[in-house]
Amino acid sequence: MTTAREAAPALETPSATSRHQLVAFAVMVVFFVVAPFFIYPLFLMKALCFALFACAFNLLIGYVGLLSFGHAAFLGSAGYISAHTAKVWGWPPELAILAGTVVAGALGVLIGARPRSLTARTASRRCHEACSSAFSICAIP
Repeated sequence: MTTAREAAPALETPSATSRHQLVAFAVMVVFFVVAPFFIYPLFLMKALCFALFACAFNLLIGYVGLLSFGHAAFLGSAGYISAHTAKVWGWPPELAILAGTVVAGALGVLIGARPRSLTARTASRRCHEACSSAFSICAIP
């Protein structure tokens, strides 16, 4: 027969895993505070953008099991529009990033509002037809 004291779960102290996570987090914070002084800041920003992209990809494929390249389209369109508005039109970086965000949001609305008759199979077929016609036009005889 078990007593109430034996049946009750014991309060656990923080495990070694959580201590390792805290130490890793502290090292990461120190690295990101010190890194701009030793690593080229533009490279660091690009690395963080791709890390954010990888986290989104991990969330979609790893946890949800959904293979989708929609976020890649949004990231690519926002990056392209931001770079184009900053370089060609001479906009300041803040407005260029805002323009990229607006275009990515508008693209999301357009993709989300597609007719239900446009299934993945027909979208894939239309994309294949467009790409093959584009390659046939650009092909060297």
